[in-house]
Amino acid sequence: MNALIITIQDKYNYGNRLQNVAAQEILQKLNLQVASLSVCPLKSKIQWKIKDKILFFLSKNFSLKIRQAKLRHKRVARFEPFNRKNLRMRKIRDVSRIPSADFYVVGSDQVWNMGLFFSDMDLYFLSFANSEQKACLSPSFGADYVPEGLREDVKQALNTFPLISVREAAGAKIVKDLTGKEAEVLIDPTLALDASDWRKFSKKPKNVDTDRPYIFTYILGEKPRKLQEAVDRIVKETGASLYPLNDYDAPELFIADPGEFLYLIEHATIVLTDSFHACVFSFLFGKPFLLFAREGKENYMLSRMETLFETFDLKRKFVEDELPSDLYECDYSVGYGRLSAEREKLFRFLKKSMNLAV
Repeated sequence: MNALIITIQDKYNYGNRLQNVAAQEILQKLNLQVASLSVCPLKSKIQWKIKDKILFFLSKNFSLKIRQAKLRHKRVARFEPFNRKNLRMRKIRDVSRIPSADFYVVGSDQVWNMGLFFSDMDLYFLSFANSEQKACLSPSFGADYVPEGLREDVKQALNTFPLISVREAAGAKIVKDLTGKEAEVLIDPTLALDASDWRKFSKKPKNVDTDRPYIFTYILGEKPRKLQEAVDRIVKETGASLYPLNDYDAPELFIADPGEFLYLIEHATIVLTDSFHACVFSFLFGKPFLLFAREGKENYMLSRMETLFETFDLKRKFVEDELPSDLYECDYSVGYGRLSAEREKLFRFLKKSMNLAV
């Protein structure tokens, strides 16, 4: 039997690409032939290029925007070989051409975030499939609520799934409020693979000295208020270098591919981040890390972080008002003790969803 994964195809987001890899690995362990769907409308590509050029000309700092855009394109180009090597993709131009499959598996990532993807409801709620073909693998709403005008549509869509799983407790509450059904809260797919599994996808970066101590930072929002204080303290205590991945002023790091992202986390002295998946991989690799609240935008990731930290005894890693006294503590034995049960729960749910032999 075969399964088609329906998830967000982000061209240069590390967590997104690695959760797609994890979903594929999970389904293959269930003896399914697996591919991931990529919807690439030609019109969207043309519109994206035009929009990019308009933004350049409207920019007050034209040369800076050009340099940043070039780096983004280089990162996309670096991601493509990783995708080709590690993911089996089925590319289509529009949703009317979705290939036939025994099962369609939606998730994970924020596929049910109606603030971002309300126009893609038919795709991400699998409206093209029969009920018995539908399964979900830790999909996320990316928020604590569904917008009022979409509640009835989302309710009807959810009711077409025989069984529902979500990635966060907040998502389970949404499902309960809308449908009265109990949703299973499952781990993010990346947590279903252990460190040895992920090392198969890891790659040492070129032109970056990873043999001496370094601080790895991966910040997606604005620079957190306490970040520089943490960096200064660690440099003073260890003499470590600073490797900021998502920084345009560090171009050799900015264009790292997902395999290099994994390597940089595993070999860091400490990881400082506002990213969910940077926390996940720090935990899996047994590395010291600190999570900073994301600055400059609504903290839409808070519900998934709360679920992750509650489940795996990591609350102490969240920086609020003060830095912890021991920045390098990484005793995750309690969390690791819970991980095997969470993995079993995920596989048990998928087997039941697809009526596979237990």
